[in-house]
Amino acid sequence: MAQVQLALAEAERGCLPRVCLRCGDEAVYQVGRVGKIPAEGHPKITWLIAPFCARHRNHWRTQARVTVLLLFVFLAMGVGGSWASIPWQSKWHVVMHPFLAMAAWIVAALALHYRSIHFKQISDGGMVVASVAPGFVAALAQHRASQASLIPLRLPRKPAWRIVRFTRTEISGQLPAVCICCGKPGMTWQEEGFAMGSTPPSILAQWATAFASVISLGWLVAVFFHRPRARHCLQAPFCEFHSRHWWWRRVIFFAGPLAALIAGLAGYSLFFADDPRKMFLTVFGVASLWFMVGFIANHTAVRVLDATPESLVLNGVSPCFIEALEAEREQGR
Repeated sequence: MAQVQLALAEAERGCLPRVCLRCGDEAVYQVGRVGKIPAEGHPKITWLIAPFCARHRNHWRTQARVTVLLLFVFLAMGVGGSWASIPWQSKWHVVMHPFLAMAAWIVAALALHYRSIHFKQISDGGMVVASVAPGFVAALAQHRASQASLIPLRLPRKPAWRIVRFTRTEISGQLPAVCICCGKPGMTWQEEGFAMGSTPPSILAQWATAFASVISLGWLVAVFFHRPRARHCLQAPFCEFHSRHWWWRRVIFFAGPLAALIAGLAGYSLFFADDPRKMFLTVFGVASLWFMVGFIANHTAVRVLDATPESLVLNGVSPCFIEALEAEREQGR
């Protein structure tokens, strides 16, 4: 297999030949893959919109599924080995099996990673993609010499691509009147601020921060000691149904822990004061329910992936909105 160097612009916009990245056959789908550019402070987000044939369109998804499946298999083998050796072996033999299983899984995961198409190097100047078909490298050289080298490839994207990068001009300008959530005509415009210079925290970090803020009244500390950072203010189009999209998610994340705390205290004082086990199960159930709701709300939201002074990257955006934005970009060229 070969490797190829791509400019960030042609990788993100999908300005590539209609040749499968894996085997060199004719491509019928486009699949996206996110990568990170190492930088001081926090990594920058970039991606590759790659062409694939029907046989290899699930190339990256299959790799991820096999990696997770092998993790569970090796964990089961390690735990089973420890369980079988408990009555007869020393404690070191009991502990050794899970560590050996995890070491074997790491080796298998690395082998899968380097045998599949992967980013070998990413920088501001471009990206090096390894394990690609030699036929794709030859087709790319011909494509760059043609007049169609700056035209994005238009193929069905499976799964649908929901990441978009806004330039500073687009952030301060007028976006297409298409709902950023569902792709229906946008009738209302909502402003949202995105702080620069940091990647978004994980759902676990958001859960811990929100819950700790309610318990310790940390929001008071944030009000008096928070240092405001530069922000991007985006005027986003929404349909009537999604007009309070971001507001409801704030309510879930920050009012959810308070509601769980009140429900737990009320349940304890009214029903389970004489049974700590039932109280524990009630609080645990309420907290688990809120966590699942928060997890779903976070992964279905239009959320920031990266915010720099030059651009803003959002995830969870409607593919119809992305198509409308790309059409406006083509008209402006």
